[in-house]
Amino acid sequence: MKEPSLPATAFFSLLLHLTFIFIAVITIKNANHFTLPSAYIVSLVSTEVSGPSARDKEGTAAQTEEPEQKMKLPAEPSKNKTSENSRQYISDRIAALESIRKAKRVVKLRNIISIKGADTQKKDTKEIPPPAKN
Repeated sequence: MKEPSLPATAFFSLLLHLTFIFIAVITIKNANHFTLPSAYIVSLVSTEVSGPSARDKEGTAAQTEEPEQKMKLPAEPSKNKTSENSRQYISDRIAALESIRKAKRVVKLRNIISIKGADTQKKDTKEIPPPAKN
């Protein structure tokens, strides 16, 4: 009794595995291939093909409304004046904020200077007594 050889068994096993992988790859590729329907369908049909419309049957003619034309009025000067007033207000406000910032900076510098000067004045005042009142 002859037993199958190891190389022949390995070859058939490899052939079986490759066939299985090939079939799986083809199945996966075809499974993901589907087309989505469009979100909406538009049917463009000319009026000649569709036949007589309901308006024609009733005998009424289609009326097109003309859009109303608004009269063009000259621009009001108050809008320009308000824009000038707002520009003036904005420039004044910017100047005020800059002056406030500058004042705060000066106060901070004065505090630094007065702290340094206060230390030397305390030493000087201890050495020299205040003048006596007569």
